[in-house]
Amino acid sequence: MYDFTDSPLVRNDKTLVLAHDHGLEHGPKQFSGVEERLDPREVFEMATHDAVTALAVGKGLAETYYPSYEDDVNLLAKLNGSSDLWMGDPYSPKNWTVDYAAELGADAIGYTIYPGVNEEPRMFEDFRPVQEAARDHDLPIAMWAYPRGQAVKSHRSEDIIAYAARLGLELGADFTKVKYPRSKDAMAHAVRSAADNRVLLSGGSKTSDRDFLELVSDCMDVGVSGLAVGRNVWQREDPGTSSISSNRSSSRRPRPTTCWRGNRWTLHRPNGGFDRSSRANAATGAGRPMSSTGPPTRCSRPSPPATRRRWPARWPPRAGRSRRTLRRPSSSARTGLGPSRVESGTGATNSRTRSSARPVSR
Repeated sequence: MYDFTDSPLVRNDKTLVLAHDHGLEHGPKQFSGVEERLDPREVFEMATHDAVTALAVGKGLAETYYPSYEDDVNLLAKLNGSSDLWMGDPYSPKNWTVDYAAELGADAIGYTIYPGVNEEPRMFEDFRPVQEAARDHDLPIAMWAYPRGQAVKSHRSEDIIAYAARLGLELGADFTKVKYPRSKDAMAHAVRSAADNRVLLSGGSKTSDRDFLELVSDCMDVGVSGLAVGRNVWQREDPGTSSISSNRSSSRRPRPTTCWRGNRWTLHRPNGGFDRSSRANAATGAGRPMSSTGPPTRCSRPSPPATRRRWPARWPPRAGRSRRTLRRPSSSARTGLGPSRVESGTGATNSRTRSSARPVSR
């Protein structure tokens, strides 16, 4: 098993692989709505984000674009792959060698197998020299383990996904990328089945931010070692403020509360806070801590006018009204009853005192 003590692929014991082998595996249709990302430079730029620990690409993209990014991106060389045009039993042929990947400066090797297909023995045999060559070059190897074939009735069932995770360990991989088996308990079983092998969650097709982040949180809770995600990042219009930059940390910190101090509302962050703009880092935990009294170190949203203070993001707006900004509170606010006048988008209006207002802190 590879020693990840000083490996650039692991940060805070977590890994986030940005996968970009979809041009070969699925074709240009995957770039519908984000056609500008047909240019691989766009995705290579995303891979320079602090949260990303590796970029998985095939031979052509590594040859053409990686030399311009080798100082900022860790390359996971995806050695095999096939097109979506093939209609037979799944098989992923090898397109380049470990030696050539190492010559290009690869930091890790990636390889796909399809357990359960008719070509399974051949794929296992193909994997053996790849795994051994990776050991010779001191490179970790990640296995994409996707059960398929007639014998696999449900490729996302608990037993099948646990079997796939175990195969990575048995065949000598260091990471095993598997699909989500539809429940948190089933994912925990897969992690246990993999023993010391590091399990990576496959991001799959694009989902909503909320669904994706809840999925990531559940998987981190049961010991998944990270993510290998592509479409849930680069298919978004602004991945810098959604998938990469908003993944939840696996070690949750206390939520900030609000209190009135001096002449303004402030956020009180127990034991320090967590920078919302870089908590991307569900897989890596690379978010930036901020002081217990100061503002966030970085914010992805535009700053409000200097004469106004926005309500904290977690303060729930009243039904039927948009989030409002606060003017100087009345005397009732200074006595613990909270502000009595707020400014909405159309002008100042009276508001009832919140029954759940927190005690003031002077």
